Amino acid sequence: MKDLILKLFKITLGLLGIAMINSCVEYGCPHADFEAKGVVTDEEGKGIQGIRVVISAEYPNPVFEPITDTLWTNHNGEYVTGKSYIDDDFAYNDSVKLEFEDVDGQENGGEFQKVSIEVPVFQVKDGDGKWYGGAYEAGANVTMIKK
Repeated sequence: MKDLILKLFKITLGLLGIAMINSCVEYGCPHADFEAKGVVTDEEGKGIQGIRVVISAEYPNPVFEPITDTLWTNHNGEYVTGKSYIDDDFAYNDSVKLEFEDVDGQENGGEFQKVSIEVPVFQVKDGDGKWYGGAYEAGANVTMIKK
């Protein structure tokens, strides 16, 4: 019974959240900028292309599921978030979890062990005191070890 009540509560809050988002268009909504970035290299310092980077954090409101975003490293091993609807949610956390995984096998220089780390979120730009909460960054440079 308790689980049923909790599920109904989550659904109700979700519906209210959607209604609040719609009203934000007219009146404005609090928001912030967030960027996660870094470089993934092998043991020789060479950038690894095609590494999947999953960034995750608890949703600022603990009633909702955790938030995640998936990034991929470029030919230099660099990863950076793009603008998305969840970017600002990461900004309101003290830390985020980053998981680096080689999902293409031998294709980009060998098979590498998975790496998981938690990194702090730093505010790099102040907000305006009204709707804009400022800019925040997180990330790490990671060296992956071959299997």
